[in-house]
Amino acid sequence: MEWFVYLMCANKDIQNAARAEVDGLGRDPEAAEDLRKLTYVEACVLETLRIQSSTPGPLPSVTTAPYTIEGRPVEVGTIIIMMMDEAMKSEERGGNSFRPENWFLPGTTEINRDLARDHWAFSCGPRKCPGQTLAVKECTIIAAFLLRHFDDMRFTLGYDDVKETMWLNRVPENLKVTMSLRNY
Repeated sequence: MEWFVYLMCANKDIQNAARAEVDGLGRDPEAAEDLRKLTYVEACVLETLRIQSSTPGPLPSVTTAPYTIEGRPVEVGTIIIMMMDEAMKSEERGGNSFRPENWFLPGTTEINRDLARDHWAFSCGPRKCPGQTLAVKECTIIAAFLLRHFDDMRFTLGYDDVKETMWLNRVPENLKVTMSLRNY
């Protein structure tokens, strides 16, 4: 959620669009039906995980069928190590730009569930995170709460003052923000 706040501060138009969607709901999300109405906020959460995955390390997998990588054949049973951070920031996935609409089905504001289900931030295959759906829902609820109750999220220090550090997960360092409590 720290990276979500960071990206909202860095992208005011997106912050405002997400807040407008939450305002359209008229309350904090209370049920699954409410979350289905917050597709832009969910897309912001998914895009945050793509741009700033908490676990950017390598993702090893074993080929189960003949495969080709950049024109080179790969035999069945070969261990392939994908650098998740690089793969998620490939041009095909949206590059380094924060664009929540990457998660929508073409021409809609409906989340592409196949793309979301296969989000590499949660790994893949038999060791894929079993809590992915719950985690995305929880983050969407927290994001909606922040957007509904606070206005004008902005950096207290500059954008360039925020650095990245690794502990168990990748976290922002020196992230200082200011926001105003909203009155209803």
